[in-house]
Amino acid sequence: MSNDEFSETTAMERNFQAIQDFKLRQWRMRYSTFAIAGVFLAALFTMSMWPSGALFGSPETSIAKTVGDETTPQVVRPKGPPMMSSSAKADARTEEALESACSIDYQETQFSDVMVELSESLKLNFILHDTAIDDALTEEELVTIRVHGVSFAKALELLLDPFNAVYTIDEGVVVIVSKANMNDPEHLRLKMFDCKDLLTAFVNSGDFKSRSQASLGLTKLVCSMVQPDAWDTNGGEGRASIAGEILIVNQNESALRQISALLKDLRGQVLGESEKIDLKERAAQRAKALKARAERAKAKENKAVPVGKFGDNPFKN
Repeated sequence: MSNDEFSETTAMERNFQAIQDFKLRQWRMRYSTFAIAGVFLAALFTMSMWPSGALFGSPETSIAKTVGDETTPQVVRPKGPPMMSSSAKADARTEEALESACSIDYQETQFSDVMVELSESLKLNFILHDTAIDDALTEEELVTIRVHGVSFAKALELLLDPFNAVYTIDEGVVVIVSKANMNDPEHLRLKMFDCKDLLTAFVNSGDFKSRSQASLGLTKLVCSMVQPDAWDTNGGEGRASIAGEILIVNQNESALRQISALLKDLRGQVLGESEKIDLKERAAQRAKALKARAERAKAKENKAVPVGKFGDNPFKN
């Protein structure tokens, strides 16, 4: 074979190899494209089928948190009782103990002895504040009271009233203060009320057009019905506002108890059993009317159509 023929053969082999390499690169590119598309589609399918209540949340929520998506992901609320500060827990325990029923009978008993007995009975701490001592109540003061079937809180109010004194709760401790000083900022207590059900009922009933209007209306109602002069809107120190669905109040102990009773009564009227029974009766009446309508329609379809004049059948023998 001549050199020219050998060179020509070598060139052809190189061209052929180049063509093969080009085809191989094309095949690899197509394979990579299809592989990436398949992985993307599989990821979309997995995200669509992922349960929203999974332990680690859904992928959409994770992506939204990672890239800062403007859409607000669902908030995962911790299971169990709501988180509370230690002072709020102590106040709640004391409040619960004071709301239990009691029967007490004291005849010309020193106030210090009464506080000791109440402290041992309720497992609570009682302190007589200087303002109450300066006003009218001392530990040696003789008290007389006989009540049955009322809460300790009400009994304590009745016991202290003749001495121009009231009680407040400070981190679980029952503090006896002068009634003239009960609205001082240091004697006010912060308490939160969950009003989600009431706000929903107000909006659903049509009394308010929006949630914000219902919140404002409930706040005004509380401030107008419970010790109106004790709020900052009328020169007092007490405050009330709604954050989301929680009514936050900073008031004296007497006002807080009145607010609790007011909200309870509102729930009784708005969400009471009478309304539930009425809704059930309406649903039953509507179901009965729909059934009667269906029966009439069925009877009308099955009714024989008369043939001939005046209903006579010409084929009848």
